[in-house]
Amino acid sequence: MIKNIVVFFLFTVALVGAEVPRVALPPPGPSRYYIHVVNGLSKLGLLVHCQSKDDDLGYHRLLNHGDDYQWNFKVNFWGTTLYWCKLETPHASVSFESFWPETQHLWLRDRCKHGT
Repeated sequence: MIKNIVVFFLFTVALVGAEVPRVALPPPGPSRYYIHVVNGLSKLGLLVHCQSKDDDLGYHRLLNHGDDYQWNFKVNFWGTTLYWCKLETPHASVSFESFWPETQHLWLRDRCKHGT
């Protein structure tokens, strides 16, 4: 009986002392994100309208080459923050998602580095 208790105790100590394998998690994202839109057109003004489900950031006119518009935000509690923008010139327009949560792929994080 004592032998069984000692073996059980040693087995328990071995299990508790064993290192549990860790799951590899992606690196934590920044707590605040910055979006920066720059008019790179040589002669045309650019009308910028960006929004999320909760925040309409309004219309901004970038009239000259190099004019910019920027904002920053934090991802919501659920991690579902999504921003999209529409850029317009007198003869063309384009709409696109400017930010989305990355849960599986790091497309944005790999391409959007500080200073680039």
